Amino acid sequence: MLYSNILTQEGCTNPDALNYNPNATEDDGSCEFLVDVVYQAEDDIQGFQFNISGANIISAFGGGSEENGLTIYANQTTVIGFSLSGLIIPQGEGVLISLILDEEPENAVLENAIISNTDAEAFILFIEGFNILAI
Repeated sequence: MLYSNILTQEGCTNPDALNYNPNATEDDGSCEFLVDVVYQAEDDIQGFQFNISGANIISAFGGGSEENGLTIYANQTTVIGFSLSGLIIPQGEGVLISLILDEEPENAVLENAIISNTDAEAFILFIEGFNILAI
């Protein structure tokens, strides 16, 4: 009697993923990827909202949003950052927020972005990938 004793181990098989498992022999769809949304703004930021298509958002955290005390809400497709108490992200440049996605960032698109200043006026935005120029 001939038989095969091949064991499979499920896990993330993409070496670019945060949770890559070099011992996994079968991808289980659990890969997670980090992407930073970067901003350059000519005025202080008091709030923002954007959608992601082509990937699901697992979590949103950090960057100038967290450092400056903004409230962050995220579901699978939308991220919102705001302050009801007047907290701001100072003008300049840096990481607005970091995202964990369930697909490689190359497959994802940042869209429908709105960023507002302290007068609740929307910036004019130029978006390239995950980089936002707000003027």
